[in-house]
Amino acid sequence: MIVVGISGGIASGKSFVSKIFAKSGAELFDA
Repeated sequence: MIVVGISGGIASGKSFVSKIFAKSGAELFDA
């Protein structure tokens, strides 16, 4: 299993990138 963490400042595209991962079939955990 590969684990990827997405971090960054406000309005840096974190939600956009996580939606792309989710559409490609990745499991998403948003904390």
